[in-house]
Amino acid sequence: MGKKVRVSKNRKKNWNKVCDIKDVEEYLEEKRLEERIGGSVFEKTDDQLFVIQTDTKDDVLSKKTGKPLRCFSNIGSYTKVPPPINISQKPYSKKIKNNLTRAVEKRSKRVAKAPQLKKDVPQKVVQKGDLFAAEIRDLWADEGKSVDPEIEDLIKFRDEYTCKRTPKVPEHRYQKPSLLPAVEVPHSGTSYNPDFFDHQDLLREAVKVEESKQKEEMHLKRVLTDMFPSKAEAPTQESILQEMSQGLFEEADPEEDNQTETALLSYNPPVSHENRLPKAKRRRKKEMKEKERLRKLEKLQKKRLSEVYRIKSLKSEIKKEAKETQKKVERNLQRRAEKMFKPRTLSKYKYENPDLEVNLSEELGDSLRTLKPEGNLLEDRYKSLQRRNLIEPRIRQKFQRRYKLKVQVKRSHRDFK
Repeated sequence: MGKKVRVSKNRKKNWNKVCDIKDVEEYLEEKRLEERIGGSVFEKTDDQLFVIQTDTKDDVLSKKTGKPLRCFSNIGSYTKVPPPINISQKPYSKKIKNNLTRAVEKRSKRVAKAPQLKKDVPQKVVQKGDLFAAEIRDLWADEGKSVDPEIEDLIKFRDEYTCKRTPKVPEHRYQKPSLLPAVEVPHSGTSYNPDFFDHQDLLREAVKVEESKQKEEMHLKRVLTDMFPSKAEAPTQESILQEMSQGLFEEADPEEDNQTETALLSYNPPVSHENRLPKAKRRRKKEMKEKERLRKLEKLQKKRLSEVYRIKSLKSEIKKEAKETQKKVERNLQRRAEKMFKPRTLSKYKYENPDLEVNLSEELGDSLRTLKPEGNLLEDRYKSLQRRNLIEPRIRQKFQRRYKLKVQVKRSHRDFK
């Protein structure tokens, strides 16, 4: 063998040119071959290499059973390398399910032990795979950056209106507007074959409703219709003119006019020298005011000092006020709970209860075929939506044309003579 040429190997381009790695590749190839065969011959024992035959008869197999498949004949004895992954008999979905349940159990144990640990344990989530587990982390998140408190509100505003941050949902978003049931149980007296007493109770309720309506009509008639005169007693144009012109054409007395003019004149009386207060009187008046102020201040201080001795009464007053405020809070809560069972004012029209579905005693039949139906199912559902504050109470608006319809006869249909 010739002498090896020494070349600098500090550059990568010289590695492939000069370095000879054939002997290393041959050694590795031999090792791979031995692994495929079943291991190195030098490392095996005699029992693994040789077999002692004690039976003289040879096992003669048929060609069909003894001949291996063609797909395995090419492999030969190179099948002793163990598979990299243990093949499980369970389906892949069950394996994922087991891994996920195991991960949930580990996470629950970690959460239970979290108060005892000093350092925060990174949360790991098992992915949909066999044994892969990794920490989920946002690479683009600004964890270390601190936001200036002056521009924090501006950043929140920007994130909300650019859909980067979801707006805060109010607490009443998922709360029902009413606690009334969607379908209420009707009165037992509305049955087609009701009990006598239940039917009488329903009739009594209907009578009360009709009486309240009649009372309201009488009230409107008394305060509106009866307050205005009838057509015969209504004032005419001549009576109105006569009433408005009374006192215009009478002669006025000149003496009375002069008295009224002098009575209307008003002037301030002149200030004389005697009415002015001297300096001594003004000084004494100022001293009296100061003494009165000091007396009131001293009285207030004595009152504050005396309140120290009535601490018990003050405590009882404070307890009494606390009880009153607690009662007020409970009353407000009770009132708010009662409102959930009543219709609210959602529009300028008030909610009106529907008419009671009542059949009189003579209208009750022996069977459903002879029963006279009362009410309307669609109207009942519509009123239920209004009662539960899902839609606002409304009335049907009258359609009024802005302009009259213009009727025009076609020229071809005109009746020429």
